[in-house]
Amino acid sequence: MKGRAGKSVRLTVWSVLMAVLAAAFLVSAVMVTVTLVRYRHEAAELDALAKSLPEREPAVIPAPSPPPQESAAPDTPEDPPPVEAEDPVPQEPETPPEPEILPRYEELYAQNPELFGWIEIPGTLINYPVMHTPDDPEKYLHADFDGEYSFSGIPFMDADCFPDCGNYLLYGHDMKNKTMFTAILGYRRKSFWTEHPIIYFDTLTQPGEYQVVAAFYDKVHQQDENVFKYYKCTDLTDEEDFNYYVSNVMSMALYDTGIDVAWGDSLLTLSTCSYQTDNGRFVVVAKRVTETEEPPAEAPDSSPSSNG
Repeated sequence: MKGRAGKSVRLTVWSVLMAVLAAAFLVSAVMVTVTLVRYRHEAAELDALAKSLPEREPAVIPAPSPPPQESAAPDTPEDPPPVEAEDPVPQEPETPPEPEILPRYEELYAQNPELFGWIEIPGTLINYPVMHTPDDPEKYLHADFDGEYSFSGIPFMDADCFPDCGNYLLYGHDMKNKTMFTAILGYRRKSFWTEHPIIYFDTLTQPGEYQVVAAFYDKVHQQDENVFKYYKCTDLTDEEDFNYYVSNVMSMALYDTGIDVAWGDSLLTLSTCSYQTDNGRFVVVAKRVTETEEPPAEAPDSSPSSNG
């Protein structure tokens, strides 16, 4: 009798254990399914925004104009008699006109004025609005275009950036479904850069085309660490700050793109999470193309880097 009772208890325990494991598996499967459906829904919403946009306008900007040459004064037989100056009439200082929003983004801006621009990397899933909320820096870390909760979030600009700051710094998640900024991790391989050398980033008022110049791994450092922190370098309107940023970026680059960066260039920096270390980040830096710098049809030296 004791043997039968013991066997019965073991069977009961085994049955309960199997039921618990089955329930746990079922719950996990449901959670995974819900997550996948949510990811798909969030991606579909952003895809619909992208498809609603008109065709892209030309992105290349004019090169800076050289300073005007001073013409020599013509020879005159004698100096003209002095002319009495009249009292100047006081004039109101002219207010520069507000830049006009590109027609391509007028409708989206009307829906959400926290829109700053749009980023696209041809041949990847990156084709998203870029938000900017200086008073609430990470608002769109987990929010969709309408401000509702979204695990994927939307790419957003660093709070310290401002128009023509010299370096637009954008953040986006590394997602398991390959959306947001996951694709920029491809730039760890030189072959990927060869195939995707151009990034389009438009502000609301000006289209922009950028050449990728460097990609590197980094991390979020402790506040008291006296090291280069790429995420602290947004205002590059000072030449010394610009050169400091560029020299550090180039020294950390995984491979040489052969593209020069000089004072006066406008930069774009993309950042996403990576897991090579605690608080790891992967960073891509690009410079804006001007009329005098047409992007190459093919990038040189397509062999993958040993660092990739």
